[in-house]
Amino acid sequence: MRGKISDIMNYSEFLERYLVNQEEFIFYYKDIEINICYGINGTFSYNITKNRVLILKEDFNSPNELLEKIKIDGIEFPKLWNYLE
Repeated sequence: MRGKISDIMNYSEFLERYLVNQEEFIFYYKDIEINICYGINGTFSYNITKNRVLILKEDFNSPNELLEKIKIDGIEFPKLWNYLE
């Protein structure tokens, strides 16, 4: 069983690591995998995979735009923070 990401780092630390350090992350929520990464041509991306099948991929022009618009099950990403593994 995976542990909660919020037990390892808080959302502010995640923001710093993603925005400043340009780290990529993989999170799990229920039965989906969320990959927050960097796309081609300087874009910022996230992918959602379920049962090893890519079900959504979106690219944005800035990391802030990505973090503002990413939603999982209709819930904004920051509100999911305490539920992500």
